[in-house]
Amino acid sequence: MSSISKNKYSDMQRTYYAERANNWSPETDSIVGAFHQQNMHKDEYYNNLFGMIDTTSLTALEFACGPARNIQNYRGRFKRIDGVDFEAVASIARSRMGSNYEGKIYNTLGFNLSEPDIIPSDTYDIVYSMIAFQHICVHEIRLNYLKEFFRVLKPGGSISIQMGYGPDGPGSVDYYSNEYDVNTTNGTADTRVENPEQLRKDIEDIVGFTNFKYQIKPLLWYHLTHPEWIYFQAVKPSTD
Repeated sequence: MSSISKNKYSDMQRTYYAERANNWSPETDSIVGAFHQQNMHKDEYYNNLFGMIDTTSLTALEFACGPARNIQNYRGRFKRIDGVDFEAVASIARSRMGSNYEGKIYNTLGFNLSEPDIIPSDTYDIVYSMIAFQHICVHEIRLNYLKEFFRVLKPGGSISIQMGYGPDGPGSVDYYSNEYDVNTTNGTADTRVENPEQLRKDIEDIVGFTNFKYQIKPLLWYHLTHPEWIYFQAVKPSTD
């Protein structure tokens, strides 16, 4: 069980996404935004997240999987992809994946991977997230999630995550801010990374990952908050 307890920010996020899940469709896309436009870039997203890695034998967990857009797109490129999101959103993902879906969609309260569902430790080859981690404007919660990613990965497993990169932009907050009191989310109070060293310190020095790597890439669709995106990877040390 991770250390962050229930908090005002996670409560707000659950309410926000529950309200938008009520009327969700690919056309309105009230949860993620630009569903069809983002699908046009699915191959670029995949290449930026996973590079030259052969993922066909890997078991993956998508953090903040939303309505399962990426799970649908990448399902055939992995051995299995599981997902995790807020309960209302996870319910849509399960419905869209259907009865033949071989994976699991877990529920989260918004601060760990242990409540209300417990995602087992040492399970995944890779944990990935796209256009989601930057929406968490509470550094303490992001750091806690990085610890949880470490926990659920197998030794030798890796993370691959995208976030917003660049100097102060509209609707962005400092990397180390803990904005528990904001009243909305999803692009209105995004975290910005201004130096990759901010990520490396959390990922390697605090959590214990190794082999931190990153790429800074141009945006693949119109987004005012961040000038660029940063994709970063790191490895959970093997026990060998």
